[in-house]
Amino acid sequence: MTVSSNPLQNSAPANKSATLLEVTLLTDVGKARSINEDSGITLPLPEGGLFAVADGMGGHNAGDVASQLAVRLLQESYLENKESTPKRLVRALEGVNEKVYHEASRPDRRGMGTTITTLAVDHGYALVANVGDSRIYLLRGEKLQQLTRDHSWVAEQQRRGLLSEDEARNHRWRSVISNALGSSPDLKVDLLGVKLEEGDLFLLCSDGLSGVIDDDRLTQFLAANLPLERKARNLIDAANAEGGPDNITAMLIRVVSISKKSPSYELPAFQGDGPMLARDLLGESAFVAPTTTRISYSILPILLWLALIAVIALPEYQNELVPLAFIIILAIGYQYLRSRQKPPQ
Repeated sequence: MTVSSNPLQNSAPANKSATLLEVTLLTDVGKARSINEDSGITLPLPEGGLFAVADGMGGHNAGDVASQLAVRLLQESYLENKESTPKRLVRALEGVNEKVYHEASRPDRRGMGTTITTLAVDHGYALVANVGDSRIYLLRGEKLQQLTRDHSWVAEQQRRGLLSEDEARNHRWRSVISNALGSSPDLKVDLLGVKLEEGDLFLLCSDGLSGVIDDDRLTQFLAANLPLERKARNLIDAANAEGGPDNITAMLIRVVSISKKSPSYELPAFQGDGPMLARDLLGESAFVAPTTTRISYSILPILLWLALIAVIALPEYQNELVPLAFIIILAIGYQYLRSRQKPPQ
């Protein structure tokens, strides 16, 4: 069994005003594969760090190349960019996708691609970005929460209410992913922000782990009073005990202490029922789900209709209602033109 371990703390000074992390990464080829197509990075930074797990696809000389290329380029691009962390993360992934897509055009690497799930810790915040079906979980206290949404056919059917959780777990198409780095020139990605609490424990993993160990068992393993490396090793062993049908990667990140510094951006939230185009995310002036704005603009046509009805039914109030209808029309026009604008590059 080939296992690599990388327990570390970030490079911030050891004081209560810094965000300190303890990290362990283990990966294993499993029992059914001849090569390990999973890759991971742990990049400690003064503000926290960048962490990622990628699960390549495309077979020998493709899947492993894709995942290794993705995590290497992600690290390089993230270090070069100085934007706010949400834009920095999305822009880095967009550049990685472009290069993996280009590489996949080579005849010997057709069909190459990779999932990637990333966690960027920025002082008291954690930014989660996901492409594919590798996952990030958060154990806070005794509660385990899956922070990522799987980009797979089965997960999409489950979100639409067409498959139950048990049906999805055992479905013959459960491994068919609907979104991956390198599968399209236009990257689609989920982005989510979380405010950290001391003691938070994150699990980043490939589906070689999450596909065979259910949430209840994951919670038991993560909540055990053991060192991080022992917890990760127990997870790997449990997946192999279930047959090890795929490569297995488990990265654990524990929040030891949190910086008192607060980043200046709004925490992003999921939008819609699936991933968004990266260029649309980058076009948002503030990284916050515009749910309230969209709802308010969606009722403008209804308000206009009511105002016009009122003008006809209540002619004595036309002097007040006509200007109101005119203002609503201008608002609708402004929102339409704004939605047609090309996002800034």
